Amino acid sequence: MTRLTSFHAAWMLQNTYYQKLNPTITMRVTPDGQIQVITKGFCFSPLI
Repeated sequence: MTRLTSFHAAWMLQNTYYQKLNPTITMRVTPDGQIQVITKGFCFSPLI
């Protein structure tokens, strides 16, 4: 899975499933290109 595909998939998740669960969820990209989803102070990378 390329970074672009990973980012697109994460964007899709953020704007549908995750936002329905919790509208405060945010996303960021780490310096090494990993995508992290942050919610209520917890951080995890669903696409590794």
